[in-house]
Amino acid sequence: MPTRRLIVAPAAHARLRALDSELGTWSGGEPVLVIAPSFLAAQRVLRRAAKATFGWAARSLHQHAAHCAREPLARAGLTAATSLGLEAVWTRVVFEADAQGQLGRLAPIADRPGLVRAVREAVEQLATAGATEAQLEDELGTLWRAYRQLLADAALADRADLLRAAGAAATSPPRLVFVDVPLHDGLELRLVEALVHRADAVLATAPSADSRSLAAWRHLLGVEPEHQPVDAPQALGRLQRQLFGRLDATAPLDDSVDFLSAPGETREAVEVARRLQAHAARGVPYERMAVLLRSPETYRDAIAEALRRAQIPAHFELSLRRPHASGRAFLALLACADEGLSARRFAEYLSLAQVPKVDAAGAPPRPPDQLELALSDEARALWQAVTEDDVTEDDAA
Repeated sequence: MPTRRLIVAPAAHARLRALDSELGTWSGGEPVLVIAPSFLAAQRVLRRAAKATFGWAARSLHQHAAHCAREPLARAGLTAATSLGLEAVWTRVVFEADAQGQLGRLAPIADRPGLVRAVREAVEQLATAGATEAQLEDELGTLWRAYRQLLADAALADRADLLRAAGAAATSPPRLVFVDVPLHDGLELRLVEALVHRADAVLATAPSADSRSLAAWRHLLGVEPEHQPVDAPQALGRLQRQLFGRLDATAPLDDSVDFLSAPGETREAVEVARRLQAHAARGVPYERMAVLLRSPETYRDAIAEALRRAQIPAHFELSLRRPHASGRAFLALLACADEGLSARRFAEYLSLAQVPKVDAAGAPPRPPDQLELALSDEARALWQAVTEDDVTEDDAA
């Protein structure tokens, strides 16, 4: 008898606790596939299983779709295109359409750098939702048809082709685990439906606020959701339950929730560092703290610099780049000059603490002349000594 379970809770730790309890009853030697929104999230679920998990695999939904679509695409003579390859195809499509006067309403912004990416994302979302180029008119339909023709000429398959092929040839082990995988109408939903029908046991988790995914999971699994209790402080638990609904503004707040507002990423990172120091002063170890970034590409440099200046030891996931502070200060000065002595850029430069040290009298350091710059390190030291009259005649000779 196939086993189906749908675990629902407003907090991630409650869903993971119930997931760990269920996985603890599964045999470690039987193949299991864990699918999550990202490969890293699926790997973490496997690491939480405190037993031998031979034959257990972790993948994102897109990775498993690529795995299932390998043979069908190979038989059709197609190759899955990379993100960079699709960017190149769309760049050519937009360039040729502009040269032929087919951009229509998009012609005034044809030279803007974001047009190619915007058109690509719009078409990809429509294609993933199950739409076709025949359903669109005007310039977007023209661009989509040209794009499909270029893909056919180059024998390439995009994400929609990959999902379509994977849904027709979906394979999976007897047991499946879906960890907070969002389900929407379109090709992804058809792929998950095919995987569920081929599995003997399916365990899925979902946030209680994602009503759209919950409805899809209830239809696919044919079971009612199992709501898990949340053992969180009063304010934090209330926020988790009512985040996407109507908040109870009359309920009292406590220390479990803190709101801050800062003018810019740099100042916001400084405020985060201050709160980490405040928690450390109350006895919380730094290894028990975490900073989650909504946009790592925007905040990571500011967070790294703020933690460095606050002398807070930190471990960064996903290979965080930490550029040298002096290099960032130099770029801030260049941006300041390019923006006509922008006060915001100059304030960013000052926040990096790269202002040269002054001497005892408070004057800035003397800039070196051309002769001094051309000297080697040893000769420069002797030259400075000579100019300061701190050497004897024999040393000078």
